[in-house]
Amino acid sequence: MKIISHVERCAILEIPTTSFNSEADLADYLVASAQSTGRPYLYRGQSREYRRRWPLTAGPFRPLSAEDLIDGRSWRFEPTRTQLPISLLPGTMDLPSLIPTDTREYERFLSGIVPDKEEGAFDDMMVYFWTSVCAFIIALACAIKKDAAAATWFGDQWTSDCPRLDKLRSIGQHYGMDTGLLDATSSIAVALWFATHDFKTGAYRSRESGVVYRIAPAQLEKAQQWLEDLPEHEGAFEARMIDLGDTPASIAPRAVRQQGWSLVGWEHPRLVIKMATSGGLNRYVFPTGPAPCSVNSLTREWLVPHPQQDPVRTLFEMFWICQPRSLREAQQWIDRYWNIGNESRIQIDKSGSWFDRLGSEFGRILDHYSHDLRERFVSVPH
Repeated sequence: MKIISHVERCAILEIPTTSFNSEADLADYLVASAQSTGRPYLYRGQSREYRRRWPLTAGPFRPLSAEDLIDGRSWRFEPTRTQLPISLLPGTMDLPSLIPTDTREYERFLSGIVPDKEEGAFDDMMVYFWTSVCAFIIALACAIKKDAAAATWFGDQWTSDCPRLDKLRSIGQHYGMDTGLLDATSSIAVALWFATHDFKTGAYRSRESGVVYRIAPAQLEKAQQWLEDLPEHEGAFEARMIDLGDTPASIAPRAVRQQGWSLVGWEHPRLVIKMATSGGLNRYVFPTGPAPCSVNSLTREWLVPHPQQDPVRTLFEMFWICQPRSLREAQQWIDRYWNIGNESRIQIDKSGSWFDRLGSEFGRILDHYSHDLRERFVSVPH
């Protein structure tokens, strides 16, 4: 991947940050703040901050002005004598990114590649593809477990439009699917765990550092309206919050135990700028101690249940071995897992008609797998 060359002048956005002397001090502050304000917050724990050099808008770029910064107090300039307006060249904007993985748009920006027709078509289709894969896995878990209540819940999501349909994709995000959504939680304890533990091993990262972000839903709703009113979005931009709290724990306990939420739109630079400059996004840094504090009492075994206790995890590990990155790879996935014994082949297309047709094939695909896989789940406790 091509690295952006150094630019002469750079505007650097700083999320309002508070440093704490210990993990326990931060935990006490977050708990007391939530209780005193009475307002719900969302949190995200990370071991470090990610940053990106990204243009504010798609090219051609106009000069960066005070209006773009929203609140100049949240910015610093290199060199410090820089005056607005400045040319908005690639790399001029240095922004924090809460999403640790690179989005396809950002990857192309870094490499200076203009997407071809196939890449553009996949970008348009990938949300539908991700959603349909998640729907398949969740519906299959319901069928294998013969869980009528979970099946009813799934039907309510699958037969709806956004935002309910987004909930299925959000569950996939919590099981390792790279969907471009931002994971968050309503639990301070969960956020602290992710900020201080190694996800793969569950080991506590003693005497290191952690980062917790706090997001104010009320400010996010205002930011969404502000973005929708921008002429460049023509009212189409969305910055939704998706609560996974009603997900059936019998089939997807990870999303429930992590008190998971997914946030839509956080790959967009303007949303990050608006939230940081309006006080809706705060960053807290702290050192970890020799052992977790009392609030940070959760374990990996609880937050990431064993596959025998988590049907959706088992199925994701079975069907989602690697993530398709093109229309061709998506079609290969469909051929391998869905076009089995079909009289008529499901063919992904640019129009999206394949997504509608999938609905009519869903029952047959589920029947194909549910009987053979049910034996694997016989011993799974309810």
